Amino acid sequence: MELIRAKVPILKFRDAQTQVDVDLNCNNAVGIRNTHLLNSYSQLDWRVRPLVLVVKLWAQHHNINNAKNMTISSYSLVLMVIHYLQICGLKIVILAYYGVGTEGVEPPVLPCLQKIFPEKFRAHGPVTNISVTEKMPTFTSKNTFSIGKLFHGFLDHYANKFK
Repeated sequence: MELIRAKVPILKFRDAQTQVDVDLNCNNAVGIRNTHLLNSYSQLDWRVRPLVLVVKLWAQHHNINNAKNMTISSYSLVLMVIHYLQICGLKIVILAYYGVGTEGVEPPVLPCLQKIFPEKFRAHGPVTNISVTEKMPTFTSKNTFSIGKLFHGFLDHYANKFK
């Protein structure tokens, strides 16, 4: 076990039975909102969780997945994956606002939950109203890419196309 003293103290440990690393904290409203958002996105398409795992393993292998060492945090990597999986839906907005295009996965794998359910995924309000075990409505993407193709596209997007 390791106790990390920060604004919100974090207790880090590894579950002896499953060998899963756990970060545990208390009274962290932002963490509850983030967990709810990521859990909701992971329910929309079966490829989200394994793709996030592959990206995190790739980042760990390349020693770029450790926020304490000023590299990319796991949460940031997950947001990058979600952004990549929904970017085609944002293409028109980016073109109109910034005057530049962007490439992403087409058709998009994920919708933007914050646009579909603005009251459910708002940044403020009591966290006691958030159900972290909530089941999301069924969503079917027209995208049929394999996890391998999505991973390759993710790397290509952030290495060559993301501005």
